[in-house]
Amino acid sequence: MNEFKKIKNIHYKTMRNDEFKGIHSAGVQFAKELTAQQMLPLVRDYELAYNEFSRYMDKNADESVGHVASLLHEERRNLFSKCRKAASVASDYPNEGAAEAGAKVWKIFEHSNMSRLNQVQMTGYVDDVVNGLRGLGEDVLNACGFKTWVDRLDEANKNFERAAMDRNAENGQREHECGLKLRRKCSLAFELVAFQAVVLAAQGDASCDKFIDSVNDAVKTKLAQVDSRRTRGKTAKLADDSVTENPATEEIKEHAA
Repeated sequence: MNEFKKIKNIHYKTMRNDEFKGIHSAGVQFAKELTAQQMLPLVRDYELAYNEFSRYMDKNADESVGHVASLLHEERRNLFSKCRKAASVASDYPNEGAAEAGAKVWKIFEHSNMSRLNQVQMTGYVDDVVNGLRGLGEDVLNACGFKTWVDRLDEANKNFERAAMDRNAENGQREHECGLKLRRKCSLAFELVAFQAVVLAAQGDASCDKFIDSVNDAVKTKLAQVDSRRTRGKTAKLADDSVTENPATEEIKEHAA
């Protein structure tokens, strides 16, 4: 029997979900090139575990801020449309002073377009509009009867923002717990493949030998990316032992996020 090769292992706690997904996306592709019959069920389980984690991540990346916040968003959108409609005729007052004030209000709304804004973007947009209107001064807003509209729009925007923050905070813990379980499942499936591959490589299996080299190269590249991100962000320095070389005969432990 040949000497056991060593396989590198990233401490998963140093990796964000997108980085974790990237390394295992590569790992699955490498594993599919394994030819030993006893590897096939392990590779299949690994691919299934990775796909489950990947689908979960894709779903949560596209998820909206939730039912309550969505209702408040629609209320805010409708109110904004009503405000804009009111502003469009504010310069038609017969009173010259009111008409001049209304023209200033309409100038802020005139080129507004929310059709391509998502919920989060609209929060900032409405905030800018409200600040612009308040910047005209209360005398201008009162002169054309628009102060109440501004107050209502500001309140609707703040109500949505609070609801979105509360919902995101509540979901954050649930999503963290679910994502953590799927990460562990994927990591365990990979390490079962890696363990068996190193054993078979020592027995002369060329595809397993290639798998180990490919994984080690991918781990080295990913470690460099993680280290670069942490350095750019001026966060804690990545410890030198974030990559350890372990004989495949040792029990491989999961370092979950």
